[in-house]
Amino acid sequence: MPIAFLGILLLSQADPEALTRKIVQSFDSPDKVDPSDEAIAKASPVFAPRYAALLLEIHRAVAQGGGFEAAYRSLSQFTTQNGPRGAIEHLRALTTSFKRAVYCKECKDGKVACDECKGKGKLDLKCGACAGEGRTRPPGAVGKTDLTVKCRACDGRGSLKDSGCPGCSKTGQKNCPACLGRPWHDRKCTLPECHNGRVRCSACNGKGKLNPKCAECDGKGRYRPAGAVGNSDLVVKCRTCDGKGVLSEELKCATCGTNGFITCKACGAEEKARFRVALSEILSTSPCSGCNGKAGPCAKCAGLGVRVQPAADPSKTLD
Repeated sequence: MPIAFLGILLLSQADPEALTRKIVQSFDSPDKVDPSDEAIAKASPVFAPRYAALLLEIHRAVAQGGGFEAAYRSLSQFTTQNGPRGAIEHLRALTTSFKRAVYCKECKDGKVACDECKGKGKLDLKCGACAGEGRTRPPGAVGKTDLTVKCRACDGRGSLKDSGCPGCSKTGQKNCPACLGRPWHDRKCTLPECHNGRVRCSACNGKGKLNPKCAECDGKGRYRPAGAVGNSDLVVKCRTCDGKGVLSEELKCATCGTNGFITCKACGAEEKARFRVALSEILSTSPCSGCNGKAGPCAKCAGLGVRVQPAADPSKTLD
């Protein structure tokens, strides 16, 4: 049987009221909802199950601390076709409430002005050739002469005017420290170097293997020969490690094994990494007076048994 035809058959057999009740009863445990029931509800021509599925997605995003951008997209694209009076204004207020609650308040689209260049993208940098002095020792100078000449790199100013800001790569903006450039707070960890709960092992620098330190020279690559006398500073290259300070053999990294990564301590417990937002910042509910909280075919609550009031404007209900 073709999939498209099967989908139409399931929709035709679904009881909108029963489907709405099943979803409403699972708002507190969104992950327990049967995916097929949710899919049927989202595609239903009846407003009530579609609306219940939308609210379920909001509940799930709040419970999981993620998926906010996807939920906002669902809110923005939700169709109020066959909905009760006031559905359009209600959805607008609900969408506004949702974004206001979960979108980063510390930045604009994940970016803040660079604190080094004050958002200009360029600044005056100290000249590296003269260390900001404006003058350098001439190349041919010998001994302890105090002779200096004007630095050619900065023309004697000691700084390089209007250089590209290294802190923001000349853009004038940096990723917001609050959301790390992800204003929907969909990133789980607050550490930029964390990728899916793992960070590069500092012991082996992500290689997974280590070259043991040379015991002959104590990792210095050079040592004082046995025949040296007095306070002589004579040192020779270590033959054991060929002056590298480490041996050529590679050992398994005891910290990470061989994969080069370890568990991120900042988000080792996923619970700590979640962005927290209270559902009350998005919406509140009250028993429906139209059906006395019994759900069913009710225009005031669309069969939910409760009236949903957007936090941005509680007056914008369905009826």
